[in-house]
Amino acid sequence: MTAELQRAWEAMARRAKPRNVEAVAELEEGGAFVVSFVGPTSIAAPHVFVDGGRRYDWRFAALLQACIVVTRGVRAQQLLADVFEATLSYPTLIDFDRKIAASIVAREGGTLKFWPRRRGSEPWRALFD
Repeated sequence: MTAELQRAWEAMARRAKPRNVEAVAELEEGGAFVVSFVGPTSIAAPHVFVDGGRRYDWRFAALLQACIVVTRGVRAQQLLADVFEATLSYPTLIDFDRKIAASIVAREGGTLKFWPRRRGSEPWRALFD
């Protein structure tokens, strides 16, 4: 682990964990969970709950698949970056208001890059019907 990565990991350890984090404790490596800004959803996976503008400890998610659910007006940019940096997979972003789903696939400087999967995408089609 590089010194920079070690410092980032230690800084994350000082943050609060999302509410309901115990719901993901039994997930196996690669298991999926929902990070929700909007409360419970119809997605059949354990949920953790977060507030816009806050930073959290995402170390528990390192080997899991995150699905981040937002709505209009949510300040989520920093949280999206934090989850992307903490996990080994490409987190999925779902915006129910705009009916958009996309994967976070890269971070170049301060900018996140998304691979869009919009309305007709197979895994998410039922969410928008």
